[in-house]
Amino acid sequence: MSTSDPLELLTKWEEYCTEQSGLHASARSYYKFLSRMLFIPACLLGSASGVSSITVAASEVHSIVFGALSIMSAAMFSLHAKTGLDEKNFLHDQYSSNFHILANDIKAQLALHATGVWAYNSVSDYARECKHRLDILIDQAPSIPARIARHKQC
Repeated sequence: MSTSDPLELLTKWEEYCTEQSGLHASARSYYKFLSRMLFIPACLLGSASGVSSITVAASEVHSIVFGALSIMSAAMFSLHAKTGLDEKNFLHDQYSSNFHILANDIKAQLALHATGVWAYNSVSDYARECKHRLDILIDQAPSIPARIARHKQC
């Protein structure tokens, strides 16, 4: 950003934080959906194969089918755990909130400044603090899935 006016920078950062908050919220929803699409069928398969193997007379064909369903269910549970979808969901939720908080903080400070009141020594001091907070968020935030980023650019 080549602008030197702290108020312009703060306005751009507020817009950026709002955009990032939305992207992370979309990523959270995406990972939550993927998690449910693996976890729920795995639970249903495991339950169905377990109940069916107990209640149905055990013929060789039934045993093979229910054994295969059990293996498929276990594979889906393993895939769910290995991909870390719940952790990704949690992280994107956290960073969506963090970017939203920073955007709201900047909005509040800009609104205060417009009324002639300022909570900091100067606009430059506040801009430095915001840059520090924003740099930390950018460095530590998980990456946005490509399909989310492409969708938001359209």
